[in-house]
Amino acid sequence: MVARGGPRLTDGIGLRYAGTLAVAGGPARLQLRISPEGSASGTLTAGARTALLATVDGVTYIKAGLDFWRAYAAGTEHPEYYAGGWAKAPATLPGVDVAKALAPEAVARLLAEASADPKTEKVGGVPAHVVRAADAEYLVAVAAPHRLLGVRTSGRTALTLTAQPLTNPAPMFEELRARVKRLGGATDPTLHFTPGKLTFKNCDQNMNGCTVQVPTTLSTWEGTISRDARASVRASITSKGRALGTCYGSGACRTTGR
Repeated sequence: MVARGGPRLTDGIGLRYAGTLAVAGGPARLQLRISPEGSASGTLTAGARTALLATVDGVTYIKAGLDFWRAYAAGTEHPEYYAGGWAKAPATLPGVDVAKALAPEAVARLLAEASADPKTEKVGGVPAHVVRAADAEYLVAVAAPHRLLGVRTSGRTALTLTAQPLTNPAPMFEELRARVKRLGGATDPTLHFTPGKLTFKNCDQNMNGCTVQVPTTLSTWEGTISRDARASVRASITSKGRALGTCYGSGACRTTGR
């Protein structure tokens, strides 16, 4: 059954997930539409707080307000740096690697390699096999065509999702394209920015400008640092309470493992 059910996931045009996410900040509701290869668009909602999600090239990004970051991204340093703009999602949000654990093609591969003798339970009244694969359990209909009915995980972040075929992918791709256009320069809260001693050049008696230099180091507690990672600096100069000017710059940084 498991090996037969896997290929059915690649016959369609995507999946639609809905369910709950349990993290330290409390329960949140996840709505996600995902293409066969793993591009996805969705939302995380907790009361009046809503976060937007986008998964592109295997990386999930989030856009949320400060209250959401404080409540649901525990351990993130300076959540105010990421609130209001697109940023790489912390590991706790949405709690799984979207492309590897929820994309139809990836799920099909996991099911093909999973045990052929799973236990059975009912999902919405439909008998389903519970298939353990990787870090998740997949609920697959006993009856042909063995449709994927749900996914759940446990641990620090627990997910309980139902799954249905995505019959019309056009709205999802339209929404995702709009979000991808805004991902340029998205911040990454898993990177730690360590500034060195700030210095000034060509500032004395210079009426045309001033150069601010800050040596920097980027480190991470999660995985490796992308070669595309850059640090951004915004400097403001004041004199006796009066603002004289503001400048902005970005550049590549020396990296360290941690």
